[in-house]
Amino acid sequence: MRRRKALSLSVTGLTGLYAGSYLIGCSQPIQSVSLFSTETTKVIEILAEMIIPRTTASGGASDAGVADFVMDYCTDCITEKNRSIILEGLKSLNNFCLEKYLGSFQSISDKDRVMVLENLIAESKGFVDPDFPHFFSLLKKIIVKGYFTSEVGMTESLRYLPIPGDQKGSFPLAPGDKLWAL
Repeated sequence: MRRRKALSLSVTGLTGLYAGSYLIGCSQPIQSVSLFSTETTKVIEILAEMIIPRTTASGGASDAGVADFVMDYCTDCITEKNRSIILEGLKSLNNFCLEKYLGSFQSISDKDRVMVLENLIAESKGFVDPDFPHFFSLLKKIIVKGYFTSEVGMTESLRYLPIPGDQKGSFPLAPGDKLWAL
């Protein structure tokens, strides 16, 4: 009898210990670290809207909140190497705009932004190093992924047909009827 009681007390004690540490871990806020400055965030917003603009039929990248997705994705989901490629590429983009147009990417005219975007597209197509991809190729893939996995991209840009009706698990069949292939 003593063994049973000792075993039950030890299990209860360990359960309480694990549950207590679990609850303490759940109560602490998650520390979010942003790798992007406000200027870089604005550049990503502008680039995303230029790549996927708003149309009459569907919302654009800004409507889908793609810039937030890109920042979260770059922080949490890609390798350190690709993250540094994107961050360095965004810095070099801003430096290029400062040298050529005497202003940051955010402050130059829309016509100049289009020229810069065309330049980035041409550069990224000519980039052939598979171990060190062009930052614009990486960024564009993330922007497109963020848009088409958002509600706006799924429901407004793609054809969306929710399964109509409710599920009927038991459906009466007449003798000789074929079964449904769903």
